[in-house]
Amino acid sequence: MRNIPSQWQANIILSITIAAISALFAYLQYIKPDPKSNTIVVKGDTMIVNDGIELNGRKMNISGIMPQIQQNPAINTVTKSPPAINNTIHQGESTTVNTVVPDEYVNKTVSQADIAVAIIDAARSPNNMITSSIANLYRSKGYVVTGSLFKLKLFQSEFFEELENANSTLIGKLELHTHVKYVVIGIYSRILEAGTGEYALVVCRANLDVHVISCETQSQVDGFELAVSNGHGDVQHAEKGAIEKLMADYSANHLNL
Repeated sequence: MRNIPSQWQANIILSITIAAISALFAYLQYIKPDPKSNTIVVKGDTMIVNDGIELNGRKMNISGIMPQIQQNPAINTVTKSPPAINNTIHQGESTTVNTVVPDEYVNKTVSQADIAVAIIDAARSPNNMITSSIANLYRSKGYVVTGSLFKLKLFQSEFFEELENANSTLIGKLELHTHVKYVVIGIYSRILEAGTGEYALVVCRANLDVHVISCETQSQVDGFELAVSNGHGDVQHAEKGAIEKLMADYSANHLNL
């Protein structure tokens, strides 16, 4: 004879059924299929498109919902597309930029040259060694180069970033076109990592972020970032080797104006 479920068993089955229906209803409310395509739009910024899920740029395979993060292989040089001419001055800055006195930021005694190079370090101090190294690279191509167009006050002011961003108003106010055709401006930074053990090396990870500005068109014509690493038994030679690698990359790939 078949067993007839008791009342409490029936209540449990009914509760489970109701919970399952509620969960299904909530799921259908959360995911809304688009009847016009194979796209399913999910609330928030997750979206299933055809055969995968994309969440903040991360690709996921629907099968098993396993992350498939797309990454570019590590490379030493990252090239940035030059931005459009920056004529925008932030609110509250207009008066400041428009009243810039060139003599406060530019050495007016510098004679006419093709290129002015100015590289600072993370502490916003001029890095004369790298400035001179880059200047010599351009001189080897026949350009007339100066490394002393700008005064220290520019490097330590907010106008350094404005010049990096090719603020055309600032470029005009500084009258850079009367001195040079191009400005090569950038920031050098490095991290030193000490190994362990008797024969451990010191590793220098060096980075150089460069912007090339045309003073005639008041716009950025090139922008790139170089990143290298070099190991040696002492700090000085570790950094020296890293800088040599930066200059080799610069010379091979970024001297054309």
